[in-house]
Amino acid sequence: MGWLDIPLNDKGISQAKDLAKVIKPINLDIIFSSPLSRCLETAKIVAESANTKIITNDDLRERSFGVFENHLVWLTDDPSKVSLDLSQDRIVLLASDMKNPNFAPENGESYNDLKHRALAAVIDIAKNSEHKNIGISAHGGVARVLLSQFTDFPFGGMPNAGYIKLDWDGTALSLNEHPEWFLPFLTPNGVAGN
Repeated sequence: MGWLDIPLNDKGISQAKDLAKVIKPINLDIIFSSPLSRCLETAKIVAESANTKIITNDDLRERSFGVFENHLVWLTDDPSKVSLDLSQDRIVLLASDMKNPNFAPENGESYNDLKHRALAAVIDIAKNSEHKNIGISAHGGVARVLLSQFTDFPFGGMPNAGYIKLDWDGTALSLNEHPEWFLPFLTPNGVAGN
């Protein structure tokens, strides 16, 4: 979906309500949210339960997929099957392109662009907020970027309405406890790997 502004469906609303129950004991002081409605609606449901306010931040948006947005993108390893005909619903792209962290669709962002933007936003929020318990309502791509700082596991993203808890010590973020949904991916030594 990228930057397409698609609202939560009924399942998403239900997941956000469940998340609000889980997050409530954390006593969030404030929530920063992507302005895209699917995140903002989730933030509003959690904020209502936590009795706190929301500040939107454009840098918490999902990765922009540019001209690929609103199309199905099928990945292939066969260069002869690549079809970038944007008049079709389906685009066929080399899998190696999407795995390349510097590949950016036309008018879109690379993974590295997203990584730079999202990490800078989260660190800026941590450094400059006077609040202690900060919630961030963002997207799967942003979660992937954050988790990539602490693990080398190449997963697709976290589940909808999932959460991770990061700690800020004044200079760096740390992941001191793995989220429950991540536990099946851990190796015996506690580090997710390939």
